[in-house]
Amino acid sequence: MSLIAGFVLLAAAFATALLSGVFGMAGGLVLMGVLALILPVQAAFVTHGVLQLAANGWRALIQRGHIRWAVIGWYGLGSLVAATVVLLLAFSPSRPLLFLCLGLTPLLTWLPGDRMRLDAERPAHAVLAGLTVTGLNLTAGVAGPLLDIFFIRTAMSRHAVVATKAATQVLAHLAKTVVYG
Repeated sequence: MSLIAGFVLLAAAFATALLSGVFGMAGGLVLMGVLALILPVQAAFVTHGVLQLAANGWRALIQRGHIRWAVIGWYGLGSLVAATVVLLLAFSPSRPLLFLCLGLTPLLTWLPGDRMRLDAERPAHAVLAGLTVTGLNLTAGVAGPLLDIFFIRTAMSRHAVVATKAATQVLAHLAKTVVYG
């Protein structure tokens, strides 16, 4: 990697962390796009996974008292299934597929939530979240908008949502780092 590419990656990591800090969203998606422009796809996945693992891991650690561990357990089961399937298929997205998925991922926020009534506190929904969020994370590199769908209707407090989502993202980014690392 050239020195210029290294500086671009550092600047992108800082700028997207700032974006996430100010708006609470979109930082990971933009970072994945920048990484995929500069690095080979698998290296972009691993780099993104490590950076996001640190960010979400720290958030989960700070708020660990608010994490809903039952949700994490069920989510982890679905996440493990998704990672195992991707490993067994030896799937690795091409750069065009990655950018297509990155572009379409924000549209998931427009899914009709009133009809689905997903709730991460329900065990079956948590497993489905782990399966679909990790599956999308292993295809597009990001899955925040999909994860949000499972937490929008939950009765959890704001702190529990933030902490539990951070912990679920630790699992998803860990899966991405292991599968593509």
